[in-house]
Amino acid sequence: MMQRKAIVIFSGNNQRAIIAFLRYATEQGVPFHLVASSPEDPILLTSYAKDVVHIREQKDFLVAAILPILKDLMEVKSLDELLILPSSEYLNRVILANREAFRTHNISIPLAEEEVYQQVSDKYTFRGICSHHGIRVPMIYSQTDGIRPPFVIKPRKYFSPNGAVQFKPQLIYTVEQFEHFQSENDSTDLYLEEFVEGRSLYLLYYISKAGDSVCYSQENLVQQPAGGSMIAARNSDLH
Repeated sequence: MMQRKAIVIFSGNNQRAIIAFLRYATEQGVPFHLVASSPEDPILLTSYAKDVVHIREQKDFLVAAILPILKDLMEVKSLDELLILPSSEYLNRVILANREAFRTHNISIPLAEEEVYQQVSDKYTFRGICSHHGIRVPMIYSQTDGIRPPFVIKPRKYFSPNGAVQFKPQLIYTVEQFEHFQSENDSTDLYLEEFVEGRSLYLLYYISKAGDSVCYSQENLVQQPAGGSMIAARNSDLH
């Protein structure tokens, strides 16, 4: 007897990527269900509103509140297994930290183990991995070097020591901007990195459990302000 499976998507962040996935899933006949982040979630203004099975009352992703929603979904839709679509960094981190609680109810997420994910996702450890394997990385400055802008300030880890989500990397153009940043942020869990001018290119690798891989690269052309999402890019053969 064939198992009934479906994908569940938590909307509210990275909407353009989510909608791109929904278009593809619809074309391919892949079953999916949506959980909206709030009554104000823009997904409710799209044609995919009909696929929303639940609207969350609070935006914080609390496992104790999410699990009953997913268990009810599986029961109502007669599903044997649910796959959570990785749709945001915060979502991925919380689910990986509670992976066994989800796995117990046949709910999974297609990501590496938590330790591996953190090593690659945290910017400071990943630059160390790259350097170890001979991949050049930007130089790190000491905050006492008297360096001059431009440079980039990055958090060492996604979560701060007190468990809060860290700031996004900041491109510093002026001494005044740096002084303002220092006055509003803890300087113990960040580092200053060389600003590298030139083309912006992304590499994407998919590596299956069987060891097969797919690679792709793109050249970024237009980006949202303050290090936001790319909104225009073109294919590249860098890979």
